[in-house]
Amino acid sequence: MAQSKRPASGPTIPDLLRDSFLTILGRTGSAIRTACGVSIGIAAAVATLIISTSAAGAISDRFDERAATRVTAIQPSNEQHCIDTATAQRATQVNGVIVAGGLCQKASLTAVTFPEAPPFGAKHDLHTAYVDASTADALSLVIESGRFFDAAMVQQRHRVAVVDIVAAKEIGLTWPVQQQSLWIDGFSYHIIGVTSDPSGAVTGRVLIPSWAAPPKADIHGSVIVRTALGAADQVAAELPLALDPSRPTFYKTLVQASLGQLREEVSQETQFLVLGLSLVSLLVGAIGVANTMLIAVLERRAEIGLRVALGSTKRTIAALFFIEGAYVGALGGVIGVITGVLVSLSVCVYRGWIAVLDVRVCVVGLLVGALVGMLAAVWPAVRAAQVSPAASLRGL
Repeated sequence: MAQSKRPASGPTIPDLLRDSFLTILGRTGSAIRTACGVSIGIAAAVATLIISTSAAGAISDRFDERAATRVTAIQPSNEQHCIDTATAQRATQVNGVIVAGGLCQKASLTAVTFPEAPPFGAKHDLHTAYVDASTADALSLVIESGRFFDAAMVQQRHRVAVVDIVAAKEIGLTWPVQQQSLWIDGFSYHIIGVTSDPSGAVTGRVLIPSWAAPPKADIHGSVIVRTALGAADQVAAELPLALDPSRPTFYKTLVQASLGQLREEVSQETQFLVLGLSLVSLLVGAIGVANTMLIAVLERRAEIGLRVALGSTKRTIAALFFIEGAYVGALGGVIGVITGVLVSLSVCVYRGWIAVLDVRVCVVGLLVGALVGMLAAVWPAVRAAQVSPAASLRGL
């Protein structure tokens, strides 16, 4: 009686997963070296996301502190005279104001002669600003050399000047400042200091006491106020009335624009830059995986031929290499995630930040690693499926 033939069933998915895993175990050293290429890109991406998230709180506090403590009261543009010190000091009566000072800036350039009196000194066209003794504190100016003039110098009408560091470099002023003067409108001003302005309000200007401001000289006056943290909006609402009770709408107040949007844009640009570099690393790692697996195809031609001779289809052979690529990529993902997390924790501890670990970042890192390995294994899998069993078995 003829015995019916049972069709040979191909390997199941668990069989393919087991065979691929055992192959990786047999080539552990090679697999780890190959996975390291993928892990570099994964580690960079994970570290970038975790560090940027952890730093957001600390950076936000610093940005918000600067953004929420500056209020400027501006007089109408048709008022072309400098605000006197007494008016500027009325701002300190408002609850929440720490310090206030007048800032009057001349719109047109001023001829400044330095280092000798005209006509012997060199003439420079610079912007000038007429300020109070407290304006430096209100603007948080940084003293680079010397000092800023004080209230006594203003009251006694000393002709002194402080030069912003940008203007100092332009006129060739050297510091430490010692016995140097400049001339404006025929008057000599003794230079007592050099400052820099992080806010940029008086960058490139020569600062002179407000009493020396010429009348009606195209000057735009304002009062700079530094407030307690969080009090800027309330101060802005009360400041015009405090400065001029008879004309409560005379001054327009401006709260320094929130830097939150700028912070987000800078953070996003930084993330995009580093993530772009991470993608380049992943591409290099994928090429390394593909090259290693192509070499493995050549080394395992006999094995591939034997599998085909025993009934494995081209699809089965391709699937084996495809799964091996996924294993290698996932291994790279594991190494990359662990490395990225350790680097992030180290940075946060060093900087004193609270580490924010998002589990989703770690999971995505593993999946991306496996995906990169699978994509890198496509061409080696196709090459493996095209191996001729007869030619490979002749080499046994």
